[in-house]
Amino acid sequence: MSFWTFGLGEKGRKLLPWSGAIVSLLSVVSTAYSVFYPLLQQQFGMSTVAPFAIGSSIVGGLGMTLGPLIGGPLLDKFGPKINFLMNTCWYFLAMLCMFQIENNTVWEGGGQIWWILGSCCIGMGAGTSSGTISASVAKWNPDNLGFYVAIDNLGPALAPVWVAPFAAAVIPQVGIGKGFMILMILGMIGYFVFGFLPFSTPPQGWTPPGWKERIAEQKAAAAADGNHNIRLAELGNLFPLTFGEILKTYKFWIMFLCVFLACFVYMGTTMNLSTIMKEAAAQDASFSEIMKLVATAISLGAIANAIGRLCWGKVIDKLDSAWGALRFNYIGVTIALCLFAAVFRFSAVGAIIAVIILYFCGGGSAPMHMSTAPYMFGTKNAGKCITGTLIATGCAWFLAPYIAAFARDVIGTYYPVLWGLAAIQVLCIIIACVMHSKITKEKNEILAKISSGELEIPEEIDLA
Repeated sequence: MSFWTFGLGEKGRKLLPWSGAIVSLLSVVSTAYSVFYPLLQQQFGMSTVAPFAIGSSIVGGLGMTLGPLIGGPLLDKFGPKINFLMNTCWYFLAMLCMFQIENNTVWEGGGQIWWILGSCCIGMGAGTSSGTISASVAKWNPDNLGFYVAIDNLGPALAPVWVAPFAAAVIPQVGIGKGFMILMILGMIGYFVFGFLPFSTPPQGWTPPGWKERIAEQKAAAAADGNHNIRLAELGNLFPLTFGEILKTYKFWIMFLCVFLACFVYMGTTMNLSTIMKEAAAQDASFSEIMKLVATAISLGAIANAIGRLCWGKVIDKLDSAWGALRFNYIGVTIALCLFAAVFRFSAVGAIIAVIILYFCGGGSAPMHMSTAPYMFGTKNAGKCITGTLIATGCAWFLAPYIAAFARDVIGTYYPVLWGLAAIQVLCIIIACVMHSKITKEKNEILAKISSGELEIPEEIDLA
């Protein structure tokens, strides 16, 4: 066993999702990034939101586009360890950049430069690991793909539970630089101890225990009487496509579009949540009261998000279809957005309830989006396929926070912005319903060919 391949391996493969969750729990700052906006507004004496939202756009844009473009191919070729070492280095650089904000009292040309540079480093640090964790988990656990990917996604969901109160209570006391230093050090510990040390990739030709025997049984049953019980999640591994072939299929690009639209809606709302809740607060509320309201909304939303990821992960495996689960998930997001838009200007409590529903449903979207490509195409090219999913997320993350904040600055309220985002989410529902129908039809056609003997199940299966 070489330095680059040691890790938990087959015996610890079911622990790997939990280790990945801890990595993200310690390292994900981006999910509560908007909580820093009011602090920066206070330090630089600014009333607008869009200049600070650029930081969120950069974190999401790099974290879901350039980072995965580097990390995905490296994972499929060399394994995950090199990516986790890169993450550690990026977070160290981010810490140095954010320290410089303390020395600036002018935003233009001063604090703005270090905010952007620090955001770039955080984005790259998060980006090279975002696909690495889920793709590695998928490679080791193709037999419970949806649920185990949901477990590793618990980390990003739960991170705001401690990040938001920390930012609200500690950073105003110690300063933005020292506050970010603590966050970055915890992130570096997470990347090395819970990422670099336990993570590896399956050896060539590896399959889960009993996998080949089960496939052989299904093959014999299909040959004998045409009966079979092959799940959709297994078909992509039985008849894998090359990544070039995957890029030529309509399914990949429809998935890309749907993920982009759904994430645009979610990021446009959640990454501006602090200023939306500020609008929901009483007119005479103090800064500390507003920060407590923001922290409460984000923390409760994060708990709901974590619960949602596990619940929706189970739904994926139960329905044996990521698209099938997404239909119901997107309906829930739409209902939450409509409720949020209807009540947030009149009731802070009602807004928090809407946020909890939104985070619960939105939390399920994450493992579903991560599972969609492996469900359709198998796990052999999971790193590259999930990179496509992350790039769609990154494009949305890059655009949505700024566009939503800019629209609010122009209009003066988030009210029409939220209704516009709800309309986009309705389109996502339509796409998910159509794709579920098409994927189900294709699955039945393949199973019919297996039963008739027109299509042979291969003897050798390689998930690595």
